[in-house]
Amino acid sequence: QFVMRGVYEDKNSRVVEVVLSSARADQFMAGKIIGIGGAGLTQFLIWALFIALASTYGMVMLKQMAPEVGHLALPTISFSVYVFFFVFFILGYFIYATLYAALGSIVNDEADAQSLQWPVTILILIGFMCMFFILNNPTSTWAVVLSLIPFFAPLLMFLRHSIGAAPMYQVLLSVAIMIVSIWGLIRLTGRIFRVGILLYGKRATLPEVVKWIKYS
Repeated sequence: QFVMRGVYEDKNSRVVEVVLSSARADQFMAGKIIGIGGAGLTQFLIWALFIALASTYGMVMLKQMAPEVGHLALPTISFSVYVFFFVFFILGYFIYATLYAALGSIVNDEADAQSLQWPVTILILIGFMCMFFILNNPTSTWAVVLSLIPFFAPLLMFLRHSIGAAPMYQVLLSVAIMIVSIWGLIRLTGRIFRVGILLYGKRATLPEVVKWIKYS
């Protein structure tokens, strides 16, 4: 949503016209996605560092202040969980950020954005709702199929991997499918972005967007 808001704010302020005089539309879209994604990843890294420090030094201080809890131990998390957290975070971000960047190029204000973003929001909500099913049936056929769908994989495959229910080949297959999907989405949304970013005054209709994809 930050990507979408950043795109249509630049569009309305006519900043994009200056940027496009020295860069291509796909470069502008990539810059928005990478810049805002980098800010989000930095925030996650700060949280991870804080949690690591709190769990390490906090337990030491707790044992000094209350020796009777010295036998307590924090649960350990495998290194692969940390690795795949960042992998799925980055890939999932790129999948949804490309969609939101395309939406931002179509709309002109917050009201239009709120009315058009529901298809992307539904995909995210479906992924969250499926997490409860995955927790109860992590190795079922439906769990495997749902966790391989690129729009749901950042949540569901990571959940299955973190609880030890996903073989490594399924995790790697999911990553490969997401990478291919990102490549396809960038090509698709790039066509929408190139036309929509310079369209002012009205919100594009679905037939118009289809024409942009077909003829761009």
